[in-house]
Amino acid sequence: MAYIKKRGKKWLARVSQRSADGLKQTSKTFKTKAEAESWARVMEVSLESGDNPMGANTPFVSYLRTWYETYKKHTISAKTKNNYELSIKIAEQYFGNLLLKDLTEERYQQFINWYAFGTKDELGNYIDKPHNKETVDKVNIHCRACLKKAVKKGYIRFNPAEEVRSVGTITDRKARLYALSEKQMIAFQKAFLSMYDKDNPNIPDLFNIVSLAYGPRFSENSGLTWDCVYWDGKITINKTWNHKTKDFSTTKNAASNRTIQLDKFTLKLLMQLKEWQMKNGIYHKNLVFIDHKRTPYSNATINISVRKLLSMAKIDNEKFTHHNLRHTHITWLLYNKKNLKYVSRRAGHENVLTTMETYNHVLDEIEQLEDKELNSLSESLYQQALL
Repeated sequence: MAYIKKRGKKWLARVSQRSADGLKQTSKTFKTKAEAESWARVMEVSLESGDNPMGANTPFVSYLRTWYETYKKHTISAKTKNNYELSIKIAEQYFGNLLLKDLTEERYQQFINWYAFGTKDELGNYIDKPHNKETVDKVNIHCRACLKKAVKKGYIRFNPAEEVRSVGTITDRKARLYALSEKQMIAFQKAFLSMYDKDNPNIPDLFNIVSLAYGPRFSENSGLTWDCVYWDGKITINKTWNHKTKDFSTTKNAASNRTIQLDKFTLKLLMQLKEWQMKNGIYHKNLVFIDHKRTPYSNATINISVRKLLSMAKIDNEKFTHHNLRHTHITWLLYNKKNLKYVSRRAGHENVLTTMETYNHVLDEIEQLEDKELNSLSESLYQQALL
């Protein structure tokens, strides 16, 4: 409902809208009554068509932060929170007080280009350096999801980020997803066993050999506690270790909380580690992997151990890190034809689609192998029919 009244030399127009949050009003002043009436009619038509012009008059970055704090902040891990906070900071730097209603597809694409390539835009905004495509994609995904909600709530008619695709410098994704072959996995295990001493264990080496056995993220294995290791053959992942706060934190997502099977040999290694810790009085927050100073190991220390074991196994790959042990385990499961849903749940992925997208190159190779196997099976049928 519109309200129009003269105030001094100007005319005030106000439009009200009732929602679940109560009565919301937006107003504007004009030089003439005709202008005020015209504006009020446009606003009322917009409301009747399902738009929410009050929301549209909110700065995009303000809505982005409200959306994050309402729908995301309390459901994600500390690391993911940092990613969202970075996205908001970048959007604030670029968009300033730009209103939701004024955000166009072209303007949004310029934002993505700006962040990707580190160039000035037409308003003089600049970014300090180029960013790779995967980094840009995180920002794009966050903003797109926020704008999708704005459309659903009727704040804007369409999502300006819907058809905008991420750009940026290309990273060596193949190297990042590098995985050991089964033959190399055996060589890696042999390297570990050749110098393993249960009475004086090298904990970083043990950290890595256990990681190869069940494929955790670094923070998940760092945050593993003895109450989550079950001697009947299972292990529970329900928290991580945050090296910045020096305390436990949440997992990456709800699906990352999982209980999975662990082989008997790895359980035996863990049992021997626990006996050694008890014998030497090494204890801190019930953590499995801690050093003599009762401190969890840094990523750098664990990666030094990885490269040492690779060198002993005569595997030359300087870009290989602890995270590649996770990729090795998941890839090994896929090549051994384990159910995709099972693999996704074991990996702690948010859904099967994440597994498919991440390991698409592996699934393509498996598909080619299955084509050959199917041809052999079909030929075998004909051969038996001819007998």
